[in-house]
Amino acid sequence: MALWLTVRPILLAFQFGGRSTRTEVVAYYLLSSAMNAFSFSWGHDGSSWDLWLRALSGGWAFIWYWPWFPLLVRRLHDQSRSGWWSLVSLVPIPVGLFLALTPGIDGHSAMSVTMPFAGTRHLSGSPLTIMLILIVAGSFLAETVLYLWTPTPFANRYGPDPRVEPAQLSPV
Repeated sequence: MALWLTVRPILLAFQFGGRSTRTEVVAYYLLSSAMNAFSFSWGHDGSSWDLWLRALSGGWAFIWYWPWFPLLVRRLHDQSRSGWWSLVSLVPIPVGLFLALTPGIDGHSAMSVTMPFAGTRHLSGSPLTIMLILIVAGSFLAETVLYLWTPTPFANRYGPDPRVEPAQLSPV
């Protein structure tokens, strides 16, 4: 059963309807973390293959990150919430792009961040940078809470309770 819950988000990567359980979220988290650790462990030695390896790592990461969006929508449906709440997970994208494209001030920076395709960026310790980093951290926290929130125990408008045995779902 656990193996099925691990691969189910991949098989349903384009299905935003229905419901998913917390166990499915945790199982897929473990699988995708292992696969992404594998993909980013490929050596980057600065050779001509380095760009190809980075592109391959980015494509591989996309394959493993994409199923998180429909999984979050199905997880929200399990809590009787609208899938539009999943837009919280998109907050880090524009903030991350802004931080990646904003250089530090005269080489003096409060922190350094290494990002795929952007290299190491030195971020300034300005209040704006700190506020943006806190916004990203808050959105990750909110997304984690949405993934793990208590579900609706019975059938709701998005479908039957996925924790009930299939034999109990059909009326006899």
